Amino acid sequence: MSEQELEEQVEGSVNDETEDTGETTESPDKASKNKSNFKKLSEALKEERRMKAELEEELNAWRSENPEIVKETLSKKETK
Repeated sequence: MSEQELEEQVEGSVNDETEDTGETTESPDKASKNKSNFKKLSEALKEERRMKAELEEELNAWRSENPEIVKETLSKKETK
């Protein structure tokens, strides 16, 4: 699930819980369930960002170890 999808899901759940006055109309059980869902989504988003950072670091390391391949690939793309 992408970061944008997670944020949309969280925003959608927040919009469902409030009226025009901004007050919540849900039961306490539903409120705790929503907090739990938000926490799960938040943790999933943090994990996704951590994994993305690790992959980016690994890619940058590979690029620094293989500059000739990167340069060759970029020059091929420019000529097309």
